[in-house]
Parts: sequence; C-alpha cells; structure tokens
Amino acid sequence: MMGGNRFDILGFYADPVSIRAGETAELCYSVSNAKSVRLEPPSEPVWPAFSRCVHVSPHKTTAYTLTAEDATGHTKSATIHVEVR
Repeated sequence: MMGGNRFDILGFYADPVSIRAGETAELCYSVSNAKSVRLEPPSEPVWPAFSRCVHVSPHKTTAYTLTAEDATGHTKSATIHVEVR
C-alpha cells in the first residue's frame, strides 16, 4: 500500500496559490491510510486518495482545511490559503 502503514496527510497544496476573482485554482491532496477526508469550506466531493485534485473558485482570500480520519478515529489536518487579488 502506498504510504506504508502510516496514517498521514502526505501533501496538500494549491495551484496557483494566487488568483484573480472569477478564476479557478486546484487544491491537490494525498493521504495514506485514511478512512475519510473532508475539506472546509467544501467544494467538490473529496475522498481518501493517494493523488487527487479538486477545483475551487473563491470570491475572496480563503483558508482551506483538509482533515483526514483513520479507522480508529485519529485525525490530522492541514491548511492552505488561496489568495484572491
């Protein structure tokens, strides 16, 4: 299994990190051994994946938090910002 036995958020980033109003950015994430993931504020549906990207189009600078949960209820979170200029 990719990521071994370790439960972790392996990566979480935005591309690009700065957009103009009306433009779209991708939020990409990678998790290992997660039972579920959620994104706040929500956008497209998310699920545990070794490599997945979703599109966001915020109207103002926004902090996005990805939270992963393993089968025993432990959670890990990571936050990124998409700047709207």
